Amino acid sequence: MPFGLYEVSGGTYTLLAGLNIDDIVVEPAKAHGLLLPTSSTATLDDQGCLPPGVWSKLGVPWHLAESKIIEVIATHRLSGSTPSSLSSLKVVVNITPARPTVHLAEIKGVWGYTYTHWRGHGQYWIPVMLKLQSLWLDVPRSSLGIRGGVGLPTPFSAPPKPGRVHFEFFYITEIIRKKERKLTVALGSFNHPLLSGEALAYFTCVMRKELMNEPRPCGGLDICGCDQC
Repeated sequence: MPFGLYEVSGGTYTLLAGLNIDDIVVEPAKAHGLLLPTSSTATLDDQGCLPPGVWSKLGVPWHLAESKIIEVIATHRLSGSTPSSLSSLKVVVNITPARPTVHLAEIKGVWGYTYTHWRGHGQYWIPVMLKLQSLWLDVPRSSLGIRGGVGLPTPFSAPPKPGRVHFEFFYITEIIRKKERKLTVALGSFNHPLLSGEALAYFTCVMRKELMNEPRPCGGLDICGCDQC
């Protein structure tokens, strides 16, 4: 999916820079010190359990607000041409780049869950959730000025009212290239992020709150069995 940093003025979105998923998730998370685990380096056993006596929490939840994401992107990608107000900047994604119709949405926030004890083959496994708010849904490419390729429209007009909210999931792994560690976002080739009960509970709580749904009493039966609701 192509992402772009846009400046919004007078109801018009103007593209300033093309982005990738690393720009939106990995670089801001690294800049705010959210990716590196801070607990014990103990690993799970073959049944996915922690050794006796080790802290029982499997991971650490974290959140990147839209403003923090944009601040890091502007610093790294707009050298010398940063707008006077960061509040005028938005990150937009074309969710359906290969289709004849376009689904454009703004990135409104990123949430992650760093598995502090997951060390399979020396890699981390960090599921990530993006909150997306639709701008234009199933609009013909030509009406937004997209002609060929999978590019992003510029400029384009803001919709008359905000669209529906959606959530997209990725995961972050640590890979080694040329003897240098580099964090990169990997899309699941065969599955979406594998979630433990703790991670699932965290993301479920976030979605409920972001959708302004009142949390239901869990009673030990609901998928949200945490104490964060």
